Amino acid sequence: MDTVDCPPISFMQFLGTFPLYLRDHYGLLENRIGMLYAVNTIAIVLFEMVLIKFVEKRDPLKLCAIRTLFLCFGSSLMPLGQTFGFAVFTVVVWTFGEMLSAPMLHAVAGQWSPVGAQGKYMAAIAMSFSVAFVIAGPLGTSVYEKIGPHFLWYSVGVLGLGLSYGYWLLSPKFKKPLELKGHTTESD
Repeated sequence: MDTVDCPPISFMQFLGTFPLYLRDHYGLLENRIGMLYAVNTIAIVLFEMVLIKFVEKRDPLKLCAIRTLFLCFGSSLMPLGQTFGFAVFTVVVWTFGEMLSAPMLHAVAGQWSPVGAQGKYMAAIAMSFSVAFVIAGPLGTSVYEKIGPHFLWYSVGVLGLGLSYGYWLLSPKFKKPLELKGHTTESD
């Protein structure tokens, strides 16, 4: 599912162009940039399992729409500020999308794939992240340098809006319940 989604390539921007942007646009030093990565990690440790428990009975494609929106929208907010506090805010927004994404991604692929092809579908997702890891850096830094850093983050937001809308439209067509923790999202 995520092979055409916003997160693989845009998410990998947080490994490459994100620290460059924080240095260039926000004027942050390395230690402050490291603190922002720590905010991401701490938020995941404190809130991910609570969030997953809250959403486990929700429509998986609508959750894909929401997570894509938060991941990409959080990225596109970055040009709107220049303070450390605003950078923390953007990290919290895209981290919320990340928390929705990571645990459900393989469950959705494994459950919606044809019987006997679950491994292929899960491998395709893993491959999409591997390919994104390889091309995101050169692609992101090229856009960053040639077109502009603000354009990079705004384009991620626009892509996220389109993909979120697409997920939302597909949701009624795929009503297969998602199984998490050995039970379905339908009433037991």
